Amino acid sequence: MKYRPEIDGLRALAVLPVILFHARIQTFSGGFVGVDVFFVISGYLITSIIQSDLAKGQFSIVNFYERRARRILPALFLVVACCLPAAWFWLWPNDMKAFSESVASVAVFSSNFLFLHQSGYFDTAEVKPLLHTWSLAVEEQFYVLFPLLLFLAWRYARKWLVPLIIAVALASFLLADWGSTSRPAATFFLLPTRAWELSLGALVAFHLAKTPGRSGGRIGAEFLSAAGLALIGVAVFAFDERTPFPGRYALLPACGTALIILFGSPRTLVGRLLGAKPLVAVGLVSYSAYLWHQPILSFARELGDEPLRRAALVALMGLSLVLAYLSWKYVESPFRSRSQFSRRQVFAFAGIGSVIFLALGLVGHATNGFEARLTPEQRTLLSYIAYDAESNYWRGNCFLMPEQSVEDFKEDCSVSSTGGDLIWGDSHAAALTYGFRVFSKRVVQYAGTGCPPLFDTTRAKRPHCKEFNDYIRSEISRIKPDRVFMHANWSLYKTEASRESVERTIRIVRELSPTSQIVVIGSVPHWYRQLPKIILRKRSGLDDQYYLGNSGVDELKRNDEFLRAVSTSSNVDFVSPIEAMCGTSGCLATIRYEGVVMPTTWDESHLTAGASVFLARRILERRLAR
Repeated sequence: MKYRPEIDGLRALAVLPVILFHARIQTFSGGFVGVDVFFVISGYLITSIIQSDLAKGQFSIVNFYERRARRILPALFLVVACCLPAAWFWLWPNDMKAFSESVASVAVFSSNFLFLHQSGYFDTAEVKPLLHTWSLAVEEQFYVLFPLLLFLAWRYARKWLVPLIIAVALASFLLADWGSTSRPAATFFLLPTRAWELSLGALVAFHLAKTPGRSGGRIGAEFLSAAGLALIGVAVFAFDERTPFPGRYALLPACGTALIILFGSPRTLVGRLLGAKPLVAVGLVSYSAYLWHQPILSFARELGDEPLRRAALVALMGLSLVLAYLSWKYVESPFRSRSQFSRRQVFAFAGIGSVIFLALGLVGHATNGFEARLTPEQRTLLSYIAYDAESNYWRGNCFLMPEQSVEDFKEDCSVSSTGGDLIWGDSHAAALTYGFRVFSKRVVQYAGTGCPPLFDTTRAKRPHCKEFNDYIRSEISRIKPDRVFMHANWSLYKTEASRESVERTIRIVRELSPTSQIVVIGSVPHWYRQLPKIILRKRSGLDDQYYLGNSGVDELKRNDEFLRAVSTSSNVDFVSPIEAMCGTSGCLATIRYEGVVMPTTWDESHLTAGASVFLARRILERRLAR
C-alpha cells in the first residue's frame, strides 16, 4: 500500500482535538469527534491492506492479528504499566477499584462496556485514566469479525461484498441515529452504533482500489477535500456534550474524513496542508499521543486542589507529545519490525501481558481497590462516597433514572389529599427532599435525573424530561401544593434555564394552582472533586464541622444573581444555598448530624443527610418567618 503523508496529517487532525477536548479547552468543545475521524481512517487503512492481500491470494487471519498485536499492544501495555504505580500511590480505594476494573477490561478489549456501566464519556470529573481505551475496544471488537467477513465474502460472494458492507453501515447508522437520543450512553460506547464509521472507511478503501487515480478533476478534488476539512472543523468547534451522538451529527466528521481520503491528494491544497512535516510528525506519533494524554491529565487533576490552569494544561499536553515520541521511537517502531521481534515473541508478549493485567485488575476489584492501604478513619470518610442514594433520595421511586417513565413514580411520592410541599427538580432536588421530610410529613417529591424544573424544555441527552415535566404539570393542577420548591443544579442548564423559560414556568404554576407559594432555590455549593477526597487531601478528618475554601462559588453566585432577578421580577421567593452554607472562610465541608460528623456532600455537589437537613431547616425557617 502506497504511503500517503496526508493520512498521517489527518491523524494529527484527529488526535489534537481529542487532547484539547480532554484538557477542557472550551473552544474545542466538539474535539471528541477526533475519535470518529480515527474510526474512518482505521476502516480505510485496514480494509485497504486486507483487500490487497485478498487480491494477491495472500490473506491470512494469523498475519492480520499479528499486525494488529504489533501495532496496538506494545504502546498500550506500556501506558497501562506506567499507570499502575501512579494509581497505587495517588488513587483512593473507590477510584482504585474502578481503575483496576478498567485495567482488566483493557486486557480483554471490553472497556467500552465497563465505562458504559460506570457513568459516561462526558463525566470527566471522575478519575478515569483509561477512559479513552473504549475506542480501542470498539475497533478490536470490529476486527474480530470484519476480516473473516471479508475473507468469506471474497471467496464465495464477491459481487455481494460491497452491498453487504453498505447494508451493515446503513443498519448501524440508523440504529445510531435512533439511539443517540433514546439510548445515548449505549449508542456512544458500543460497536453496533459505531460500525458504520469503520464501514464507511472500508467503502472508501474499496472505491479507491477500484479507481486508484481518484475520480473527479482538479477543481472538484480541491472543493471536495476542502469541504471535508470544513465538515470536521464545524464538528470540532460547534459540537459539545449536548450534541446527540453518534447519529446524524456524526456524519460531519465521518463524511469529512471520507472526502479528505478520497480527494485530499498532494495535488490539492488540503492534501499539501495535511502533508506538511509538522502535522505528519504529530500523525506518526498520534496513537501514542492518544494513549498518553488521558492518564496524564487524569492523574494531574487528581493531585491538584483546584482546576488545572491554562499554563499547566499546555505543559501536560506538551508532556503527552514528548512521551508519545519516545514510545513511538523506542516501543512502537521496534515491535513492528519482524527482524527484532518474531511472531512467536509478539504473541507470547500479548498473551503474558494480557494475563498479568487481567489478574491485577481482578485482584484490585476483589480487594475493593486495595482498601487495606487505608487507616480506619480514612475508610470511614471514604465510605461516604458509596452513599446510599437509593434510600435517602428515593431513587427509582420518586427520583427517576433516564430509563424510567412517570409510570414508575410510587404512590408515596405524593400526598393523598391536596396541599403539601412539592419539591420539584433533578437529583439535587431529590437530595434536598430528605431534609424536608424530617420537618414535614406532607412532602411531595418528584425528581428526574438531569431534568430542570422547567416546563416546555427539552434536553437531547435526557429525552424523558419532557414526559417528566408534563406529569408534574398535571400533579400541580391536581394536588394544588401549599408550596412549590423549584430546585436543581442550575449550572447544568445554562441553555435551558433562560429568563423566558423560568418566567414561563412560574406563570404556568400560578395558572395551575393560584394559591401555591412558589420558591426558587439556587444551586448548592459545588466542589472541584468528591468532597471526602478533598478532606483527605487537606489532612483533615471528621472531628468537627468546619469550612474549606471553594473556588467554584463565584460562578454559582452569578447564577444566583440571575435567578434572584428573575424571581423578583416574577414576584416569587428566592433562596440561596450558597448564602446559607458559605461564608468568608469558604463553604461548609462537614456537619454534625445525630451525633455524627459527616461531609456535606458525598460527591462534588449532592447533599448528604446531615447537609440536607441543615439546608432544609434554613429554607423552612426563612419561609415560616415571613
